[in-house]
Amino acid sequence: MKSVVKRILGVCMVLVMAASVLAGCGGQPAKPPAADNKAPAQSGPAKPPEHKVGAVISLTGPASVWGEPMRNSMNLLADGINAKGGIGGVPLKLVILDDESDPTKALVAAKKLVSEEKVLAILGGATSPTSMAMVKYLEESGVPMVSMGSSDAIITPINERKFIFKPVMRSQFMAELIVGFLEAKGVKKVAFMSAADAYGDSGLKAYEEASKNAKAQLVIKEKFAGTDKDMKPQLTKIKAAGAEAVVVWAIPPAASIINKNYKELGLNAMLIHSYGAASSYYVELAGQEAVEGTYLATDKTWMPSGLPAGDAQRKAIEAYTKGYKDKYGKDISPTGALAYDNLALVIQGIEKVGPTVERRSLRDALEGTKGFISVTGNISMSPTDHNGHPISDYVIGKMDKGQWKIEYQGK
Repeated sequence: MKSVVKRILGVCMVLVMAASVLAGCGGQPAKPPAADNKAPAQSGPAKPPEHKVGAVISLTGPASVWGEPMRNSMNLLADGINAKGGIGGVPLKLVILDDESDPTKALVAAKKLVSEEKVLAILGGATSPTSMAMVKYLEESGVPMVSMGSSDAIITPINERKFIFKPVMRSQFMAELIVGFLEAKGVKKVAFMSAADAYGDSGLKAYEEASKNAKAQLVIKEKFAGTDKDMKPQLTKIKAAGAEAVVVWAIPPAASIINKNYKELGLNAMLIHSYGAASSYYVELAGQEAVEGTYLATDKTWMPSGLPAGDAQRKAIEAYTKGYKDKYGKDISPTGALAYDNLALVIQGIEKVGPTVERRSLRDALEGTKGFISVTGNISMSPTDHNGHPISDYVIGKMDKGQWKIEYQGK
């Protein structure tokens, strides 16, 4: 009996093994449950709950004149994007922190956005000093920063600024623009006034380089603190030096105070401000009478009528201007347009990468930006250029009867 059982078990094992072999060789095993006959569902990368972008700007302190238009402009764009369903269907979350115009607090804010908020990128700082305070940390952390400061040191040397971008008028181009304008006007003697900070120092260095072989030579250089309330001592020296033009590298309120003092001392020399004064507060604080007839190196944001009808940048400026006025009931500032464009750059970078975007891929997308028509100009980045603006994007504007008009354009 035992031997019969063994023979039966052996036959069963052989049959089982044979069935297995047949299945592996294309035989017809028993059908699996009907539910398993369906092909697995195909799906793309999972969408994140939100795309989070941080901003470090100066809402209080000396540079707060820039903070409000920057915050308003970023919120204007973010709200518009979210009203249309977000970026590829993913909501955009904007986290804005105030650095109080203090470089140390700017760094603290950046660390919070990176470690706690886990942002994809940081917009800011609003100024050169606050931007410089964050550069090393964000570069080492591998977090893209798109600065609104204008010092060229923010993005140079380029091999140490892989994650740092600054699509703002460069000090070098600003200086070349102003020197070209002075040469065209036949000016021979120039005075230079600058704030004693990273922005002012960058401007002076750039201007001295640009004017090395120019007929318009520097005859006097004066500095002041950004918090000074009276620049008459410096302007009195400039008047005595016989300068035909005064170039100023500062932001409001200092830039506005210079205009007031200039008027009070009765100076007749041309007064030319750098991009730092490109804020509506510059005119408000100085007063229209003190600004009338003065010049400003800036982009075309305040002067779209100087562009051809139908021009893509003109359309962008007019849409931004209307949107800002409708939402906030106020006029725009070029500094606000910078923040608007910087966020727009980050958004197009996220769109380019898709829902799986992370900090490194966003950095690569920003560096690969080509022909991005924005409010402030036509931006194209590269591994050797993290600014992206050609000098032709910028102009010298003159205040004429309450309106800025293009007087000279970069070439």
